[in-house]
Amino acid sequence: KQRIVRELKFRDISTYNLKTALKEIDETEYIATIYRITEKRNEVISETDLYKRKRKLIDFLMRKGFENELIYKVVAELTSYPFSYKTKNRRFKASVFKVSSYNF
Repeated sequence: KQRIVRELKFRDISTYNLKTALKEIDETEYIATIYRITEKRNEVISETDLYKRKRKLIDFLMRKGFENELIYKVVAELTSYPFSYKTKNRRFKASVFKVSSYNF
């Protein structure tokens, strides 16, 4: 969402349209997306040191534009399991992760 906000502000989109655009993002789908992206990246990273692995995941997700609070929760949850752990058929609740609201 941060990346979307930054891009829309760069293009001089009105605050009203910005807020409307953010409301259209389904929270459940958004959280499922960050999990899916994090799991894929976690499988690709060859680093065995847990701290470095977490750092690489966090940096990657920050570049993608996800919120810091959400990034740290997802990375902490996914790296607390063995590296081969997969969450293929898990269901995620949007209420579990409350993403900070934006102030314009």
